[in-house]
Amino acid sequence: CEWDEDALAALSRNVAANGVERRCTVHAGDNVQAAATLAGVAHRVNLGLIPSSEAGWPVAVAVLLPEGGTLHVHACVGAGASEEDAWGRALLARLEALAAGMGRR
Repeated sequence: CEWDEDALAALSRNVAANGVERRCTVHAGDNVQAAATLAGVAHRVNLGLIPSSEAGWPVAVAVLLPEGGTLHVHACVGAGASEEDAWGRALLARLEALAAGMGRR
């Protein structure tokens, strides 16, 4: 879901420019409000909000297909390999906890 009109227009243009209109669905609006109607339908979710997309993680996990899917998680992370590694481990632990709390793996 995307609520910014400029970002929504750019996303729609990019989907068309890359020829993936049949494989991508762009949902306009607030992801929290749309989550109830989108639960379990997505095989891929792009979490592009920076500096952190963490507020959207619960919704993203909820809208993934029952068998799971891919989350593209964006965030501002330190430039060092150890910082990136630590962030990645923390991200995985948090997402696993969210999924378990929803009865998912």
